Amino acid sequence: MDITYDISGGKEQKFTNVSFGRALKANKEKQAFKIMEYTYKKVMEKKYSSGAIDSLEIPEGPNSVNLRNNKVHYRFLQNGNNVDDDDQEEIEKLYALAPDNEILKYNKLYCAIRLDTATASADAQAKMQQQIDEMYTKTKIEKRLLDGLNIEWQFKIMEVLDTLDTPESQLAIEACITRIKSFYDLKDATWQNALKLAFVFSRAKDFKYAATLLEPFVTEKAEENLIFAYISIASHMPEKFYSRNFARALSIAHKRNNDRYCKLFGEPFMSFQVMDNPVIKKEFFDSGCKK
Repeated sequence: MDITYDISGGKEQKFTNVSFGRALKANKEKQAFKIMEYTYKKVMEKKYSSGAIDSLEIPEGPNSVNLRNNKVHYRFLQNGNNVDDDDQEEIEKLYALAPDNEILKYNKLYCAIRLDTATASADAQAKMQQQIDEMYTKTKIEKRLLDGLNIEWQFKIMEVLDTLDTPESQLAIEACITRIKSFYDLKDATWQNALKLAFVFSRAKDFKYAATLLEPFVTEKAEENLIFAYISIASHMPEKFYSRNFARALSIAHKRNNDRYCKLFGEPFMSFQVMDNPVIKKEFFDSGCKK
């Protein structure tokens, strides 16, 4: 007898759920991981309900920590890369079951950085920094991921220090900036991290480093805010006015958003000194800006 399952319409999600349970009972962990990934893709395609990931039942215990961690991960992605208190609580439980699991330790630190507010004390900052630094030498997690974690932590510290506005807090912010420079690898940068870092360094008036962070991403396909951020930062350095990158960024800005481009020129924004570059001057007059 041949049996064919009817998975048409809304029946497919139920069948996937049943298949996941069968894979667990048969100790086929790899298959269970694939089914969970498939479920997530279907959710994002809006072919499964938003609660499809949560409906995958996983037994508690040390043998299932990786699957349960993945469940939290997919829920995190589904929520737009936002972690919440429920995610942190689940990760804490899993880490208690498997304290040697490197991925769980990374996720535990990530949740703490994103959600915990007890970062004002020097002791709390030092303890967290020590845990992050140890991850570089005591785990096999990729450096780029650890750098991202480290950057998030420096941002968190600086956010707290900004509210204090004391000479000591300013020195601590400078220490955070110096630390970022010590480990950040421009080759592994994403445009999102580069943009966030560029604002940090420009606030510290390190315009040269801020511009260096953004320059690799100044292309026709770049996000609009990145292009205008680069122009704003580079305009503080007259030596950039004749550079190819600066002229290209202005050209991209003109094509992408002409009104916003026109507002860049003149006080209180960008000096008309940039017109010393004939390429920039010609494009400005061709743009029809009323200045």
